Amino acid sequence: MTFLPWDKRNRGMRGLAPFDWFDDIFQDFTPFKGVDTFRMDVKETDKEYLVEAELPGVSKEDVSVSFNDGQLTIAVKQTQQKDEENANYIRRERRVGTMQRSVYLCNASNKGANAKFKDGILSLRIPKDDSQKIYKIDID
Repeated sequence: MTFLPWDKRNRGMRGLAPFDWFDDIFQDFTPFKGVDTFRMDVKETDKEYLVEAELPGVSKEDVSVSFNDGQLTIAVKQTQQKDEENANYIRRERRVGTMQRSVYLCNASNKGANAKFKDGILSLRIPKDDSQKIYKIDID
């Protein structure tokens, strides 16, 4: 059995949702055309979490990373502007797109965390906090 991802733009299903055309109007104006999010890998070791996010075509200035109460959030906001001048007309287009991923990291600490961005890959090292170990509570 083969599973295929759902494609909301599938022309064969057009009759089922009468307002699909509304989404189609704005589909061509997103800088992340055809991309809903980015790929992210999380690896856990005894001492730390290793996180890698694939962000091709994104500059370091467009990426923000935050860590709050064990929740790691990676957000990307890209703004593109295109100015084109010809003999009788001027064309300006502006596009803004955002993507965000969040993941909960149990026993993680922001102390000593570091991030590197190279060749479209964001690499994070987030140490674990041993003082926040999970203990089993016996039921009487």
